[in-house]
Amino acid sequence: MATATKIHLTPSEAGMFHVPGITAESAAKASEVLQKNHEENHIFFNDEQFHNHIVHHILTIYALGASPEAIQTHYDDNKTYQRRPDPVHQNVVDELGNYENRKKYLGKEQYSSDFQVFFQREIERLGWEETLLEYAFKGDEGADDILVRLFMGSHYPGHRVLLAAKRYLGFLHPIIHLGFGVEFKQPAIIAQALAQAAVHDNWLEPFFHDAEKAAKPSTKTLVELLDEIRADRKLSTAAHWEDGNKIRDGILKRAPEEMMGYAIQWSAGPEELENKTAEMISAVGEWPSWE
Repeated sequence: MATATKIHLTPSEAGMFHVPGITAESAAKASEVLQKNHEENHIFFNDEQFHNHIVHHILTIYALGASPEAIQTHYDDNKTYQRRPDPVHQNVVDELGNYENRKKYLGKEQYSSDFQVFFQREIERLGWEETLLEYAFKGDEGADDILVRLFMGSHYPGHRVLLAAKRYLGFLHPIIHLGFGVEFKQPAIIAQALAQAAVHDNWLEPFFHDAEKAAKPSTKTLVELLDEIRADRKLSTAAHWEDGNKIRDGILKRAPEEMMGYAIQWSAGPEELENKTAEMISAVGEWPSWE
């Protein structure tokens, strides 16, 4: 049984989209290597906060029918450059239940292990569904803070970051990680995702909150809006090559009103979630890549 600290996959839990014939042997091997990753590896694989993608990689090939041997090979290829987790500070873990105390540690990588232990405990206490409701979707200040960070990138503090990586990478990793945890019903991976979010930035918070307040019922499809954005020369050229971060230093500096104007035109009410999710998936295939 999967728990807040133990990863346990079964052939019946191979994700929403998977090939037929997932074997118990592959499930056992994927569980084994993901447990090692959970216990032995950091959420970032280097000091520049490049993300550890082992969970995404292993669960994807598992759902695609990888053999136990292939799963082991791919884990071995990726474990060589991982870093060890930070030590747990028990006094910090004990403070994280209170948002005012939690603020001191949010966005700080050195507390990632503390957040992971904290969210594991909360999942053991509440269950993973209630933990997500309490700490990400409740709608209060503390939950909104984590919700924003789920969509954010990490803060690259060092000077050794590759220029291309600094400009293009970083966004959405926590929400991707959370999606894998929920889809494969693995509470331990959900705890990882919440911990990862907690040590990410939150500078998009004002934009997200303003967009939510001003959002209107959708009258256009996502593809239609993307086409309009592409045709909007001010917005589509707002990001420059030299920008340290294309969104923060480009779009939100040179075309913030234009970006907000498009963002508020697409929303999803509770009764629309299934259709809007299908629309997003469809848009990925429908909308052409940039020339």
